Amino acid sequence: MEFFDTNDLRDGEIFLRLRETREAVPEKGYVPAYHFDICLADGTKAGACSLRVGHSPKLYIGGNIGYEVDAAFRGHRYAAKACRLLFRLAVKHALGYLFITCDPDNYASARTCEIAGGIYQDTADIPEDDDLYAAGKRKVRIYRFSLGPAVFWLPGPAELSFRQALLADPATMAYNHAYGGCIAFPPEVWADWYARWTARNDENHFYRYLADPVTGEFVGEAAYHYDEARGIWLADVIVAAEKRGQGCGTEGLRLLEQAAKSRGINALFDEIAADNEAGLALFRKNGYREVSGNRETVLLKKNL
Repeated sequence: MEFFDTNDLRDGEIFLRLRETREAVPEKGYVPAYHFDICLADGTKAGACSLRVGHSPKLYIGGNIGYEVDAAFRGHRYAAKACRLLFRLAVKHALGYLFITCDPDNYASARTCEIAGGIYQDTADIPEDDDLYAAGKRKVRIYRFSLGPAVFWLPGPAELSFRQALLADPATMAYNHAYGGCIAFPPEVWADWYARWTARNDENHFYRYLADPVTGEFVGEAAYHYDEARGIWLADVIVAAEKRGQGCGTEGLRLLEQAAKSRGINALFDEIAADNEAGLALFRKNGYREVSGNRETVLLKKNL
């Protein structure tokens, strides 16, 4: 396998410094791999990460990506940001999806997977012939990462300026003209909004940014929440106007459905303005069917 140049794996805050590459060892089930130091912009080593290139039952358990952050540098999302950089390399290798796994009781690593856009798949038993079993481990939590036109990213509080700009863009929000178009999202409401929409223990809300897997640029948002009055789960996908037509909306909706299904939700709905032809087309193309409507809105549903 060809190993690619990795000098572009940087985002202004951290960069990945290649330590070594390793060829495949088929007799042991090992695939080709890159190993990196996670470095701050000034070159200070903050941790390490790796990318294993390929797919196999062994990697379903062990994962394509591994990471560790030194204790002094934790709390800055460096592991999740390193994963985001590794996605660029994975795309170069035409890996359409990745797995990351962690111990069931490693809540920090599980949160890293959620931040980086992973969708929980399973808590699986480790086979007795696996290296992890020999190391004393018995189960792993498995997260799947799709590398399509857009990937999920759970924003931090400091990243909410993108949402503010998204909702304030007239071209993006033109679909919402019947309800006033642009939506104000001033910084003074961010803390309360963030606590409600991103809390781990709140099963009634789900929110993620949509990001370009190669550049890391934010391109939209995807969310769902429980409407108590009607007893239904309402979905919402917004893609920035200049990023439309590239498959981001369809991919965001697909990821949203996977996330909902992983949490035991069996149907998603969306209420769309009757004159929002693009929005209606997106949801209908992806299997949503009208269940009610009037002159102003159409309620669509898809069983998951």
